[in-house]
Amino acid sequence: MNVCFILVLSVILQLLFGFLTKLLFPQINDIVWLNYVQMIIMSFLSVFLPAYLYLKDEKKKYFTDCFSGVKPDITIVIVALIGVCSQYAGIIVNIPVRIIIELLGGTAANNLPEINSFGAFLFSVIVMCIIPAVLEEVMFRGVVFNYFRQFGKRAAVIISSLLFAIMHFDFTNFFATLLIG
Repeated sequence: MNVCFILVLSVILQLLFGFLTKLLFPQINDIVWLNYVQMIIMSFLSVFLPAYLYLKDEKKKYFTDCFSGVKPDITIVIVALIGVCSQYAGIIVNIPVRIIIELLGGTAANNLPEINSFGAFLFSVIVMCIIPAVLEEVMFRGVVFNYFRQFGKRAAVIISSLLFAIMHFDFTNFFATLLIG
């Protein structure tokens, strides 16, 4: 298996799963817990599974050199801070895009479920932030970034970030996703 095949497979699975869920469950966005289940399944099937199959087939140690000499407790704090800062930076980066969309007479869609309790907030953080982040890291750092490292680290960062943003299929959040990627 090669990286292009994995990326194409990921896109096809994402589109196919999205189409099938809309066809079989047209009211999926109205049922919050079902929407969360769809997010988890889609992340697993379309992102993690192709990446896992690739890494298993390649038998390479992709993540071992990233954390050499770094203590796990420090790594967790740094990753959490980067994640929080990236989210707020992403919101700021998206402001011009949203203004342009509104000036053109459009509206930026918000497809997030309504959160009306602290438990729903925690659950949504796990389902929409933690699970996809871990699964996407396997794909975009474990496979894409490491594959493109042969062209230099800067090229690997730019290409993996660009592919990360494209694979989210969300124009209104493209630049934020590019920055986070």
